[in-house]
Amino acid sequence: MARNVIIAIALIILLGAGGWFFLQLEPEEAPTNEDTLPVSGWVYTEPNAQGIQFQYPAQLGTNYISAQEWPPQVSLTAGDYSCAEQDEIMMGDRAHCIVKTSEGAAGSTYMTYEYITGQGDFLAHVKFTLRFPQCMNYDEPQQGACKAEQATFDIDGLVDRIASSIRML
Repeated sequence: MARNVIIAIALIILLGAGGWFFLQLEPEEAPTNEDTLPVSGWVYTEPNAQGIQFQYPAQLGTNYISAQEWPPQVSLTAGDYSCAEQDEIMMGDRAHCIVKTSEGAAGSTYMTYEYITGQGDFLAHVKFTLRFPQCMNYDEPQQGACKAEQATFDIDGLVDRIASSIRML
């Protein structure tokens, strides 16, 4: 009987020490690269001719800004990344070169964007067109809401998220 008590105490001590040891270890974190996680409300494209698949929001979530050419066109090209300083932005550790062209028509401006960023051994090109209405054509309170939406719309963050979801299949 005393032997059983000694064995039970030894097991409790071993289990307690083992539990303490594991609690002291830093937990191995699951990959936290949010770039690889599906984004709620976003959809995956079917692979295009280059075998590229990516995620994009089905809706922009805006009331005044609208997508004209959507989903974005995404392509990969060989080459080294380079960009004029005034056309480059940094999003986290990723540099994006932005090429913008605009065209006005009937109270709106149509902006075509092409974001170019390094993607492994390639350059990823994300291209699309958005329509921005002339907010002054609205009466208040829509005019103020339109201006606020255009001032706070994070197009760079949106494109960075799209670019980070690009996969070669």
